[in-house]
Amino acid sequence: PHSKFYSESLYRLASIYYDIGLDADEPILFYERAKALFHNLADREDDAYQHLGLYQRAWTYYSTNQFENAIRDFAKILNVVDEQTLHRAYFEEDALTNIAFSLNSLDDYRAASQSAIFVKDTLTELIKEETHIVEIIGRVAGIKIDINVPFHAVDYYNTFLTLYPLHPFNPIIVD
Repeated sequence: PHSKFYSESLYRLASIYYDIGLDADEPILFYERAKALFHNLADREDDAYQHLGLYQRAWTYYSTNQFENAIRDFAKILNVVDEQTLHRAYFEEDALTNIAFSLNSLDDYRAASQSAIFVKDTLTELIKEETHIVEIIGRVAGIKIDINVPFHAVDYYNTFLTLYPLHPFNPIIVD
């Protein structure tokens, strides 16, 4: 743990486990091992590989259908990159997109959008920047329209209006 190559070694080993899981008959075994190693990296504050560990752990959660955990990690990334502009270009766009797809994956298409409720109740606590939340809401609504689930898109629009009634994109404000 005191070697200057420790974090890089953890990252590379975890990435190998994750990549093996992509083609394995039982990928969960490899994903779990990768997730444990990425977890070690994500918890190492002031480590050059912390952001990569956090990002890859989020992907591992996503790959194992643990969407709420994936959202939480991608949200942490957004908060960290806001503080460190160096990583912003690398992580911000992917984190926004992956949160949108994770939220979409939380829903059962036979009922009202549970992920829209998650946005109201939880996501607003996880992400600091209003602009990020507004962007995510728009992306998820777009995904819902693209996959032909317009009633979920409406749920997201209503969530937006509830959270940000005075936002400039609110049609009442625009008119």
